[in-house]
Amino acid sequence: MSREQKERILKEYLNRMSMRGIPKVEGKPLTTVYSLVRSRGIH
Repeated sequence: MSREQKERILKEYLNRMSMRGIPKVEGKPLTTVYSLVRSRGIH
């Protein structure tokens, strides 16, 4: 996953997009998105 995509996922999460909506838009598994958010210390 590129740095740009990681940043975009985090911005979407911080802008209140649902955890299930992000993987649908980005084409990544839910567990990948969840792991990325948790690794950055965002709850």
